[in-house]
Amino acid sequence: MNTMNSLLAQIVGMLMCGIGILVTAPFVYHPMYLVYKNVIGFEDEVPTNHIVS
Repeated sequence: MNTMNSLLAQIVGMLMCGIGILVTAPFVYHPMYLVYKNVIGFEDEVPTNHIVS
């Protein structure tokens, strides 16, 4: 059901002269990101400071 909603959001974005697709595109990729993050996960890395003084 969620995939169908995001697909409809993409269609509405395309109908709005192409500019609306920039707003609606994240609705398609966000669910896939959350599934990947919850199932596979990311490695926790300690952030390092790359600024050289």
